[in-house]
This record gives sequence, C-alpha cells and structure tokens, in this order.
Amino acid sequence: NCRVEFPKQSFPHQEDRVAPGDVVIARLSQMPDVVAASIGEPPVAGGTDIHPVSAARDPSRSFVVRSHSFFVGPRYFDVAGIPIIQGRSFDHADTPESPRVVVVTDKIASQLWPTRSALGEQIVLSPGGDRYEVVGVVRHLKTIDITNDGVELFFPITQAKMQPTLLLRTRAEATVALAGVRDLIEAVDRRIQVGRMGTVNALFDEVDPLGSVRFFSAALSGLALVGLTTAIVGLYGLVSFGIAQRQKEIAIRIALGASRRSIRMLVIKEALRPVAFGTAAGVVGALWLAGFLQSQLFQISPADPWTLASVVIALLVLCVVTAAFPLRG
Repeated sequence: NCRVEFPKQSFPHQEDRVAPGDVVIARLSQMPDVVAASIGEPPVAGGTDIHPVSAARDPSRSFVVRSHSFFVGPRYFDVAGIPIIQGRSFDHADTPESPRVVVVTDKIASQLWPTRSALGEQIVLSPGGDRYEVVGVVRHLKTIDITNDGVELFFPITQAKMQPTLLLRTRAEATVALAGVRDLIEAVDRRIQVGRMGTVNALFDEVDPLGSVRFFSAALSGLALVGLTTAIVGLYGLVSFGIAQRQKEIAIRIALGASRRSIRMLVIKEALRPVAFGTAAGVVGALWLAGFLQSQLFQISPADPWTLASVVIALLVLCVVTAAFPLRG
C-alpha cells in the first residue's frame, strides 16, 4: 500500500483528483507482476462505529452492530481478494452527485432481507440518517478485529472527501513492486505527494489486532505444555515404579515362557488404562469449557472434532512411548 496526497492548492476539488488518479492506477495495473491496482483503505485501517443498521423499507428489521467502514475504489475487491457474491463493485459512475451506494456482506443481507435479494434495497445507518442503496454483496469477513462479531460496510471513495491510499496485489515480492511506484507517480504528476509505503502485512503487524489473542494463545499453550510435560514425567515415574515392584513377577513370567513382547504389551495396557480415563474426562471438560473459548477462536469451532481427535491420538501415542521406555532394560 502507498499513501498519496493531493494538495488542496493544486487539486482544490474532488473531481480534480479523478483524472490523475485514474492514470496512476492504469499505469500501476500495467506494471509487471501486478494482478490488480485500486485505491481505498487497507483491510485493517477502516473506521469503527457502533450504530443501528436497518432496512429502509422495513425499519423493524434493525440491529445494533459494531460496523467497520471502508471507503474504496474500483477493483478494490480484486486487490483485497474479497469475492463478490451478488451485484457489482464500485465504478466512476458513483459520483458525489449520484445516489449514495454501499456494498454489504452476506451476513447483513441475510439478517435484513432473509427472503429476497439485497440488491436494490436501501439501508439506514442511524435513525433519520442517509439512505444507501445496496449495489453489491460480498462474503462475510473479519478485518479490523477478528475477535469481534461485527460487520463490514464498503462505500465508494468517489463519494467521500478523503486522501486515498494506493493498493496493489502482486505476484512478486511487495518490496520489488513498490520500488518503482514513487517514480511512476511522479512521472504522472509531480504535484501528487507520495507518503508512507509498505505492505499490508507490515501494517497489520503494526496495528496488531491479534495482540491479545496471541498473548492468550501463548499463555494457554505454555500451560498446556507444562501440563503435558508433568503428565509424561509422572507416567514415566509410575511405570518405572511399577516395573521395579514387579521385577520378580516379570522374571517368573519370562521363566514360564512369556516373551518380551507380551511383557511390554502388559505394561503398556496397564499404563493406558488411567490415561484413557483421564483423556475421556479431559475431552468432556474441553467440550464443557468450549463456550468460554469461542471469543478467542477464528474460523474454527471450539469443539472441532479433528482437533480433539488429533490431541487424543497424540496423548495416547506419547503414553505408549513413555510406558515402553522403562522396559528397555
């Protein structure tokens, strides 16, 4: 992403910025390895507000929500990799003089218009506020705060007075693509001021909307590792103590013809019994506590069967290895 500014003394009106901006985007799109170019706010830089969202034709269909608003240009959804489910993206026909339009997510569409298409409908963002016609529907996503169950609203930047940010999606390294951006902009119009340049990933790390989630995950992982290590050490000590107490019994079994394999299986089965009961109790406890972890998870269920199955299998394998280790002698 690249921050650009159109000084008011050189570009006093919004329409004065359109032509040079279009030329910059067109030339950026022709650069090698550039998939798409647009203007708008990066996914983690939108504005956040809490207000009611309602259907203009049916005000009873309303809900208070934390919304993240983005002002974007044509081809923004191609750059951001956001699929359009219905309708269209924005274009230059969406001017300050034309009707106000918005692109919503399928989550909003399903809540406000569950039995019909959202296209052509209007939303109101606050009582008595402006109406926005829905011209497109995109897949629900989380941007600024993935731990909050908010919604995203996209507005055309051509209907807003704000300094744009150039956005590029490239096949090459971002640093390589950004190297020639400054020269290209200056070649189009030296009056355009080039500000901060960088990758969206770097901006994401700077904003760090996952800071608390990462800390929570690291703390839980640390506690889980301590618990697993304690369990392994305890199991090893228990099996070793049991073998030491049963040395005579094991010797008699061997003298009567028992193989080493049968002795090993006997010890492992006895070690697995308490571990199996403990694992079953742990799974039940994990399912019971699942609701408390929901807010810290993204795109995964706290009762995900594959995750639970992999943890159970890992614990049982560790148990077998730990139980067999003292039998080496």
